[in-house]
Amino acid sequence: MVSPGKNYSFSVCLHLCRLEENDYQIQDLDPSIERLFSLPGNQLKGCKLSDLLVTSQSNPLFNPLFWEKVKQHTPCGAFDWFFDPPGRLFQAFVSQHHNELCLLLSELPREAEHITFFQNLIDKNTLYIFYRYRLFPQPGFEYVSPSVTAVTGYTPEECYRNPELFFAFIHPEDRQVLTKLLQEGKGFGKPLTLRWQRKSGEIFWVEQLNIPVYDSEGNRIAIEGIARDITGYKKEQEELLQKSRELEWLLKSMINAFVIHEPVFNQEGRLVDFRIVYVNEAYEKMLGLKLEAIRGKTARELWPGMEEEWFKKHEKAILTGIPQSFELYHSPTGRYYRCHIYSPWNTRERYCVVFDDITERKLAEQREAYLKRMLLAIRNVNQLITQEEDPQRLIEKACYRLVETMSMQSALIALFDKNQEIVDFAFCNARRRQEKPHKRTVQEWISGHIDFLLAQNSTLIVTPTLDAGETKLLSVKENHSLIAGKIAFKNQIYGILLTAVPTAYARDEELLDLLKELLTDLGFAMHKIENQKALQEVQRRYQLLADNMPGIVYLCLNDEAWTMVYLNDHIEKITGYPKEEFLSGRLSYAELCHPEDLEPLRKTINEALKERKSFHAIYRLRNRQGEYRFVEEFGGGIWEKGELLYLEGFIQDITERKQYEERIHYLFSHDPLTGLYNRTFLEEEIKRLEENQEFPLGILLFDINGLKLINDALGQKEGNRMLQNLARALRETCPQEALVGRWSGDEFMVILPRTREEKILKLAQEISLRCNQESQEKMPLSVSYGWSIKTSSKQPLDRVINQAVERMHRRKLTENRSARSAIIASLEQSLQETTQETQKHASRIARLVSRIGRKLGLKEDELTSLELLARLHDLGKIAIPLHILNKPGPLTAEEWKIVKKHPEVGYRIAQSSPDILPIAEAILAHHERWDGKGYPQGLKGEQIPLIARILAVVDAYDVMIQGRPYKKAMQQEEAIEELKRCSGTQFDPRVVEVLVKILEEDSGQASQEEIS
Repeated sequence: MVSPGKNYSFSVCLHLCRLEENDYQIQDLDPSIERLFSLPGNQLKGCKLSDLLVTSQSNPLFNPLFWEKVKQHTPCGAFDWFFDPPGRLFQAFVSQHHNELCLLLSELPREAEHITFFQNLIDKNTLYIFYRYRLFPQPGFEYVSPSVTAVTGYTPEECYRNPELFFAFIHPEDRQVLTKLLQEGKGFGKPLTLRWQRKSGEIFWVEQLNIPVYDSEGNRIAIEGIARDITGYKKEQEELLQKSRELEWLLKSMINAFVIHEPVFNQEGRLVDFRIVYVNEAYEKMLGLKLEAIRGKTARELWPGMEEEWFKKHEKAILTGIPQSFELYHSPTGRYYRCHIYSPWNTRERYCVVFDDITERKLAEQREAYLKRMLLAIRNVNQLITQEEDPQRLIEKACYRLVETMSMQSALIALFDKNQEIVDFAFCNARRRQEKPHKRTVQEWISGHIDFLLAQNSTLIVTPTLDAGETKLLSVKENHSLIAGKIAFKNQIYGILLTAVPTAYARDEELLDLLKELLTDLGFAMHKIENQKALQEVQRRYQLLADNMPGIVYLCLNDEAWTMVYLNDHIEKITGYPKEEFLSGRLSYAELCHPEDLEPLRKTINEALKERKSFHAIYRLRNRQGEYRFVEEFGGGIWEKGELLYLEGFIQDITERKQYEERIHYLFSHDPLTGLYNRTFLEEEIKRLEENQEFPLGILLFDINGLKLINDALGQKEGNRMLQNLARALRETCPQEALVGRWSGDEFMVILPRTREEKILKLAQEISLRCNQESQEKMPLSVSYGWSIKTSSKQPLDRVINQAVERMHRRKLTENRSARSAIIASLEQSLQETTQETQKHASRIARLVSRIGRKLGLKEDELTSLELLARLHDLGKIAIPLHILNKPGPLTAEEWKIVKKHPEVGYRIAQSSPDILPIAEAILAHHERWDGKGYPQGLKGEQIPLIARILAVVDAYDVMIQGRPYKKAMQQEEAIEELKRCSGTQFDPRVVEVLVKILEEDSGQASQEEIS
């Protein structure tokens, strides 16, 4: 520290510590401060700044205005300040680090220019208004800094002229605050927050600090002060306040309970307790206490029995900063909570706890766990029902299994006869050591309650509280309710079940449903055991008969699955499944029934049972291979004392019979050859269409041209094929609404409802065109058609059909001849392709027979017939199988029989066609012999038509000289010798003679030509 002097500065230092209350405490100061400000330095140490701030001029260092200036320059800054007294100018250096403040005052020279400089600093300040306002003797401004204009809009001159502005600056509603300060003199040196009004009328917020000035007699003569615009600061404060209110509202409106704790540690730094600082409304509601009643109290005071584990969770969250969560049961409220402990502040002095009420969830979990235990117990009992056949052992094991899962505190099952006298009973308690109650005690309880139980419609009766007798009977704890249930099956009561369950679940619908299911199962078990002997007798009675029946003999329950209790071995023959699959319950008979037949079958059975009649049903049953077979069932009910016990019956496989019936039904309405409808069906359909007024009703008739010729030439098989081709053409060409059928042998009918003449004619032409496309290589498919329209039911059907027939016959007259010609040409072509008779062979024969005929003096039409015969004499061979015709070796006797039939086949073909009818007799006789040993008629000599005799000689000669695959060709001389040898036996001698002459003439002429 440098000592003060005239020409050098003087400095002094203060060291302060910031307190939580926004105050400072003097930690250390320079001793020279005593000379500067006449202050006792040793007394200032440890004092609070707020206690030293005075309004008198005796201690100018602690003038509030000066410390306001210091605060404005924190954490670091410098400013000039004039202290009066002692009337010196100092430069203040401010430095703040964390909570420590250092203030260095350095005296400036006292020359007037420096004072002027300081005054200039005040005058040029635009943020603060510095003023001195005189109170006596005449009120008015003695000084106001120029910044008043920037802040209020008034000039200093206006302030000097108008003393009232000191109060006019202030908003009317806030003026009383300043008035009260001046009147009472309390509150000087403390900032006032007031609303001021600018010259423009705008309202803004001001922080105003007033320091009283006294005369030597202690009278308050003036006010010195400073004012600054804090509108922005005020706005920030209001926003902060709003946020604080919102946060407070958020905490208050939270569904979860929220509390702020202050931890209490022991000397070792371990958490031993925590004190309540703040709670929201949800927390108050949770405890039933208001904040005022619990603030400041510790946990141990509020909850003396609080678990130490909870304190460890709190301690871990505080010391590690890691949030902790755990569940707890609050016994005073009977609620479950999940606690979340965390500290949003970086301090150990405060932390928060949020409580989630999880009571509903915990209770639901406990309920679910209880119901699962109950379900497990019931499943265990159900397993017993399928295994145990002794009633006493069944109820004893059932009681044990109901209790062992902890689903029931205790269980008692009593079975009684029709007089309500106990037959058997069983008891089990969770404590296991509890003795079984005496039978008399149980009988007394049943006698006292049985009438009430039986009178109830419900299977279960719930008694919320247990009386002393029931508590003793069942040996149960508190908070349990009694449930009594009837063990019954189909209106017959076998006994009762008594049990105690927690009162919280006593009326739970799911629990009651499970208990009802248990009672039903027990009732069924008793019913099954009771009827077991009767069933065994029925089985014995049916066994011998059933084993020898050609079908399934069964005995079953009338339930959804038709549970089988007896089956013979025939079940495996029909279904492929052994009877054990059904009797064990692994497979139900109902699931093998076709889904479409199942419900109708149930309906048939139930309707018959209502009237106590036998039933009969036909349905489909699936076998092991997945195929459905038709079965026929005859059955009925077995009744005892008016109650249906079982269904019994016989089932047989009728699949083959059903298929036969369907085939018969098909043949009744369909033509077996073409698959089209037959005439009977068509006539019925025409009647139906007439009744339904499906007019105009179009009728088309089709007939195959030359079908008889085809049948005679190629056989009925080829004719049938032509019929099938026409049927296919009709089926594929006619529209879907058309009815197509075979009307007679070669006639087909198409019926078109609601049609027009143009449409039916167009369809007829399309079918004719399609038939031409269906023509085979062997034979063309040519049809004639006729049509008619039935416009009303008044028209006789036979007249309408006759009209179509007449039109068809007229077309047939014009088309039949060309059709027959086409068929003959086709037959001739086919004949050449299937036999050894080539076109050259036919031409050679035709030339020779013509020359012979002319030599014998035949007429022209006879010569024409002779040439036609040369071409078509073997027409009948078209019906001989190719393997016979082309056989290289000798024919068997049976094959010769077939070959010898071809003259008759050719004869029938010729008779079917007027074009070749003249040569029919010759075709039939062309294999007859002169001596009568030929075939097929055995004609002799002149009985054989001449043209046939001529053909026989020429045909034989041509074969001899041309040869065959099975015979070598002869020389002409050899052939002539053979003809002469057979003359008069096989051949007509006269014809042989003429042929030989012709051949010799031809041979001589050929020799002459060679010589020439």
